[in-house]
Amino acid sequence: MEVRLHPDVRDYLDELQDSDTDRCESSLKKLGDDPYRNRPKCDIKKLKGKDKEMYRLRGGDHRFEYFCRRR
Repeated sequence: MEVRLHPDVRDYLDELQDSDTDRCESSLKKLGDDPYRNRPKCDIKKLKGKDKEMYRLRGGDHRFEYFCRRR
């Protein structure tokens, strides 16, 4: 799968310290391999109550909501 970041997410990452940016970007890129499975230092949870099937990626103190679209 392809991972595309919303411009607001890119702005958020640009404001972080370099170590946090690297860790978050690495976790987000790995979503392309498997967007549904937890991995070390990266928790993924399916969110309830959303209009479409959404997930939350948690890495340290940072949270990102995302969805998967099949082509």
